[in-house]
Amino acid sequence: MILLDTSVLQIDRSQDPLVLHWPVSGNVGGFRQFSTITEWREFILELGLHEAIPEVVSGKFLRAQKLYFLAWLDFDVIKAGELMALTALELALGDRYGKKRLAALLHHMVEKDGLNDEKLPMFKKYGGNIVANLNETDASRKARKGTP
Repeated sequence: MILLDTSVLQIDRSQDPLVLHWPVSGNVGGFRQFSTITEWREFILELGLHEAIPEVVSGKFLRAQKLYFLAWLDFDVIKAGELMALTALELALGDRYGKKRLAALLHHMVEKDGLNDEKLPMFKKYGGNIVANLNETDASRKARKGTP
């Protein structure tokens, strides 16, 4: 990744590390701390996609990674990175399941394709309750009878 070259930014944050709310082993509500740009870059690169993902999707996700990397300079940029990552996800799911809203696509994956926490690498690594936070099941929607 040529644009994620740490030689461009030799910023040390030992005195004021970048802190990110991120799960750690045994604590899904944990925090990660980064004191060097190299640590930050390695963390971002760990979030890469499988090489079998189509280039049109992986290209959009790479933009999200670049924005995350730039958050080292200005943390507000991370929100733009999150939006770009969600856009890449929506594009990938839309190609697979048809053009629908992201919420509908996630719902379809849970209800029709059997997506559950055990199938998600993030769950395997950190635990938690990922699918329930992304999707309301048909059963729980019926149980609340349409009330918010």
